[in-house]
Amino acid sequence: MRTVANVSVLSCVLVCASSVALAAEGRTPIYAPGTVITSSGKYILTRSLSGPGIQINASVVDLDLNGFEVEANGGVAIQVAANEVRIHNGTLTNASVAIDGGVTRAVIEDLRITTATIAGIRLNSVNNFMIRRVLITSTGDGIRIINGSPSHGRIESCQLAGGSGRGISIDGASSSSIVDNNVTYFTDEGIYVGSCDACLVSRNTVTQSGGLGAIYLSGVGRGVALTGNTATANRSHGMHIATGARSTVVENNVLTENGSGPGGGDGLRFEGSTGKVVGNTMDANNGVGLNFTSTSYWVAYGRNSARNNSGTGTTPPCTGTPTLVYPESCNNGSSNTTFGDNLIPGPPLF
Repeated sequence: MRTVANVSVLSCVLVCASSVALAAEGRTPIYAPGTVITSSGKYILTRSLSGPGIQINASVVDLDLNGFEVEANGGVAIQVAANEVRIHNGTLTNASVAIDGGVTRAVIEDLRITTATIAGIRLNSVNNFMIRRVLITSTGDGIRIINGSPSHGRIESCQLAGGSGRGISIDGASSSSIVDNNVTYFTDEGIYVGSCDACLVSRNTVTQSGGLGAIYLSGVGRGVALTGNTATANRSHGMHIATGARSTVVENNVLTENGSGPGGGDGLRFEGSTGKVVGNTMDANNGVGLNFTSTSYWVAYGRNSARNNSGTGTTPPCTGTPTLVYPESCNNGSSNTTFGDNLIPGPPLF
């Protein structure tokens, strides 16, 4: 009995000492499920939690998970309603949404998120964001940024694997970047960019994803650059530029062996207007390698390569000028122009 009492006293002393030390550093300890943060400041998790998640209802909050885990029992792990928040250094699991809510400015970094049925990270009406070095597995959507006014931010160096929605999705943004991410095994698009002006999608790798394209530029987008990406072994198109896109630069991407799903898929399907398509490799797709549809116009293209594409899903002839040669390439657009040496089998025009 004396030993138990001594251990209890020692535990109390250690916890109290830890709390005093954290307070001296200006950090408030969090140790209970369902904690609601109502004051600005720095907070630190002191143990793993299981149960109701953490709510942030304050203007400016830094939340350090301190290497611990928040297990949300099917609820939201961290609910955010703040002007500015930083969430970092821990694990969020078994949630509907791991991080959810509206925030003006957000930094989310160095996290592991697993088993989130709706989304890993879902931010609404965020103006400025940085999401980096986050590992996300077994989710609905991986990272979803919606309804910015507009959003400006960056998603970089994240690993996303296995989801029933989209890997990375940005809608209503400008001056935003999606860079150096790996995305695999999502039911819908690996990377979806909608209504995005002056955005950059660069050096990402997308495999085993579906939807309307491994990398899909949709909606009204102006001045978007898609450079140095790799899309391989996806169920639909490797890269899909939809009709609303204008002044799009597609350069030095590797788009190979896509179109494994019903109906096949092109290496690069370009439906938008204006822009430039340069130096892309589009080989062995179960569709057309480089496909300018009837809605495309005023696109300049050169120094591209396409070989061993099947032509599935596209019916010749390809009647646009310059005339391209099916199944490696097809032009049904108007006023598209070629420059340089395209390494695509075709007539002397190339």
